[in-house]
Amino acid sequence: MSADQIISLFEDKTIQPHELAALLGAHSTSQQFNVDKTKAGFSQDSTPGVWDVSFYNETLQPGTNSKVFKFQSDLVTANDSRVSDEWHKFIGDQSHWNGDYASAYVRLSMLGVNNINNLTECTKVLPAAKVTFAGASTPGLLG
Repeated sequence: MSADQIISLFEDKTIQPHELAALLGAHSTSQQFNVDKTKAGFSQDSTPGVWDVSFYNETLQPGTNSKVFKFQSDLVTANDSRVSDEWHKFIGDQSHWNGDYASAYVRLSMLGVNNINNLTECTKVLPAAKVTFAGASTPGLLG
């Protein structure tokens, strides 16, 4: 599938290329099982199970870790001019990605909600985010 097709599918659902770039970061914790059965269980970056931004840089690098599987759709999307600037901004910037992913995910979760523009924003009542947690090996990983 081409980047044009992928972006068009998401734009048809009101998800813009910037938001698509953020949403694809969820591949930082994914594994593939069906694209290449000989590599079933391979992750999409070198930090499987960690909600981080390693995926963005590693997707762009030629070659790969022998246990990392790159989706062709991620490669073509990452290199598309409508996505690539934001993709590069996510590299090494966990906080930037956290915010953009959260916004895009909320938008995605609201697909099919007919009164999306009439909802009340109430996140100010939530407690402050914790930027460290017991057992974290990377300080500020969630910050």
